[in-house]
Amino acid sequence: MESFAIELGQAREGSSEALSGLLGRYRNLLLWTAIQSMNSDLLAKAGASDVVQETMLEAVRDFPNFCGSSDEQWQAWLRQILANNVANFDRRYRRTSKRALNRELSIDDKSAVRRDAESMVQREPMPDVQVIEKESAEAVRSAMIRLPVDYREILNLRYQNQLGFAEIAVRMSRSENAVRKLWARALHAMQSQMDGKA
Repeated sequence: MESFAIELGQAREGSSEALSGLLGRYRNLLLWTAIQSMNSDLLAKAGASDVVQETMLEAVRDFPNFCGSSDEQWQAWLRQILANNVANFDRRYRRTSKRALNRELSIDDKSAVRRDAESMVQREPMPDVQVIEKESAEAVRSAMIRLPVDYREILNLRYQNQLGFAEIAVRMSRSENAVRKLWARALHAMQSQMDGKA
């Protein structure tokens, strides 16, 4: 993609607008990936958009470390950061949801109970954020439905089932090279659907 190479070159020369453009191209795709890869109990704790936002911030911070030159390498790099953030969030959530005796409060200590209740209220997602995330998830589902069957299949195998290209090739009875090309076309079609261009 010629426009990708131009934008990447500009970003490497220090253009924040170009870097923002590179990230913006795949925000919806990362959101879709996060929704697909996060369990519903995790989505209830933190929205997929929070994980995507964290991914975007890390991508800006670590951009000098990106050594790729192609659109596919850029997408893979962003997805790897996202996968790490989802895994980290999952570990944090699982660890903190276990019973911790040092967090138990005496009923007689009313100020501690009040502080704990206030901190719990502050951690709850705002209702408008929940509505936006529900709408985003619905937009992803709606975009997926409009894709051709083989595009849906490869995106589900890659992101929901988290399969590698070699295994997808076996499942779809195609060569690994054909699967990679199909995946790239499916990503492009999905992004176009999410952007309302299709």
